[in-house]
Amino acid sequence: LAMVFTAAMSMPVTEANAMMIVLAGTMVFTIVICFILRIKLTIYLLQLPLVFLLMTYFWTMWSMWLSPRSAISRDFSKLIATFTTPFFWLSGVLFNLERMPELGQTILLYNPVAWACKAVRHCFIDFTWIWEDPRELGTYLLVCAVVTVFAMHSYNQLHQEVPDVL
Repeated sequence: LAMVFTAAMSMPVTEANAMMIVLAGTMVFTIVICFILRIKLTIYLLQLPLVFLLMTYFWTMWSMWLSPRSAISRDFSKLIATFTTPFFWLSGVLFNLERMPELGQTILLYNPVAWACKAVRHCFIDFTWIWEDPRELGTYLLVCAVVTVFAMHSYNQLHQEVPDVL
């Protein structure tokens, strides 16, 4: 775990600040849109920054896991791009996952983008807390943990080879 924090802390401060500015801008934009569309602001919106931070953590670990390998192999980079597209189309952005068969819902529990869509729906539509369904949050945290382990292994294995390739 120390390797992940060391690698994450090696990012320049400007990149970390940029991510926080994007998160803050997204929050402000969301609130402005709520006011314009007269969407009722509830206490459940307080969990939205947590959802954003959890997704930022996941995508940071995802990129730490796969970016070094993508730098080494162009084919691997294209393969990852091909596999990540279904993550977004099967995430429930365009449809409600609750209307899918039970097997499909169970499989999509392991899609972190689907979790984020459901979490945002909890904030704006369902008015529930993201931790009210421990199965959803637990599965998402399990996926984050697995990706973190892979990121640590990838960083440990490739952090000296990537500069040579670049």
